[in-house]
Amino acid sequence: MLFVTDSRGNPVPDAKVFWASGSGFACQGSGRIISIYDLSGEGTTDATGQARFRADGPRMGGSYRLLVVGRGGEKTLSSLSAGEKKQTVVLQPAVRMDLALRCQGGTCPPVAARGVIVRDGSECELSTTLANDERLTLTGLPEGELALRIGLETEPPTVFKTSLVSDLSATVDIATLGGAQVLSGRVLFPDGAPATGAITPTTVMLACTNGQRRLDYADATTGAFEFRAVAAVPCTISAEHGGGRWRSAPIQVFPGKTSALALILAETR
Repeated sequence: MLFVTDSRGNPVPDAKVFWASGSGFACQGSGRIISIYDLSGEGTTDATGQARFRADGPRMGGSYRLLVVGRGGEKTLSSLSAGEKKQTVVLQPAVRMDLALRCQGGTCPPVAARGVIVRDGSECELSTTLANDERLTLTGLPEGELALRIGLETEPPTVFKTSLVSDLSATVDIATLGGAQVLSGRVLFPDGAPATGAITPTTVMLACTNGQRRLDYADATTGAFEFRAVAAVPCTISAEHGGGRWRSAPIQVFPGKTSALALILAETR
């Protein structure tokens, strides 16, 4: 039997108990299972706090990872094993994580964050891509040991580890191959018109001598592009449009000494 109580020992009715024989919980949102393993599903607690599962609920033949979600958004990771006749899960308040991101002490380009929160034999997964360059804010997280990998898709990530036991606010300096420089410009057709189009986007590629490699898309209406957090080392930049039908000649640039760029496309066929 599985019971859910609050921190004072009172039964918690109408809590959702998600279970799986493997990992696969989402740390955020409702806690729905995001990866299906041998057995997976959910139950709901009654007025006494006991979890009532469907007929195909957990069969007592192994261990199960649990994610319990209360009506008010409380969220707790736990586990259930066949050898335990009665287990009680204490539902904890969900926590908020607010990280200020810095790349080499300055602003960051869009970065990706992936990780897990582990507690009491269970874990959940989180994954997000940041379109802004300042903060990573996640709400509705369960307590536990957090291991988060943050970085650019093309570079080794920075690993941030901490214990989530209450709301967290911190600054994370992300190690990148980049620096404080910015490279910007526009991609143009030979007649000077901007290379635009949402259906056939314009790709801009940057490769620097320190190993930094970046890829981005020019603005669909203006043909403008911008690379931030670039190191002050020699780089090569080029663009293509229409699936390679149009390409620009590679240009050698030095971030910090190069003003706005104009990448002129030429038809390849």
